[in-house]
Amino acid sequence: MSSCATQVFSNVTQAQFDCLSQKASAAGINISGNAGSASQDRITVEWTFEPTAATLSIQCTSAPFFVPCGTINSKIHDLVESCLVLTPDASVAGNRSHRPQTVGRRYERLPPPRRSTSKALHPL
Repeated sequence: MSSCATQVFSNVTQAQFDCLSQKASAAGINISGNAGSASQDRITVEWTFEPTAATLSIQCTSAPFFVPCGTINSKIHDLVESCLVLTPDASVAGNRSHRPQTVGRRYERLPPPRRSTSKALHPL
């Protein structure tokens, strides 16, 4: 299988990266240092954390043919998001709508649908 798309997360603090490292370690994947690669069950992932730019890039570079990139990237995204939500940056601590952007995806908060209180007139 070829490499999956790189996921880039912005506004990632050192505390959030440490949370990710701990969760990955608990799952048997050793993330040590700001850049590197790790493998488990024939899946290899590379990462680069840039503290000064507050960005984290993660890419699956190798996986068995029967494990699609969508599944792998979804698992990575969920793992990273769980740390980003639990330990928000102090500058946006009160802003619950803060979510890092991933390359190729756009997350927006949409307003709830409006419900009309008056009955619509039906033309005859």
